Amino acid sequence: MAAAVDRRDPAEVSWLRRAWRWAWEAPPPSGPLHETWACPQCGKPVEVETTSLTMKRVGLYLPPGRPELIALCRRQHHSLDHR
Repeated sequence: MAAAVDRRDPAEVSWLRRAWRWAWEAPPPSGPLHETWACPQCGKPVEVETTSLTMKRVGLYLPPGRPELIALCRRQHHSLDHR
């Protein structure tokens, strides 16, 4: 007896593959994303909240400025030696 031939529609198979992939893919992170930058005055690492990679690809991203990095460094490291 001959083996059974799969006669499914290719569109149906691709739909099933997409559904399977969607069900088992890891969801995007739900919390805020962080980047590490160096403080321009002392060189210590500073954690900065950032946008998603998708927003960066579209061009909706500005890196943190020097005053923002210094203020975050002061807050995160409880440092008083920044002016």
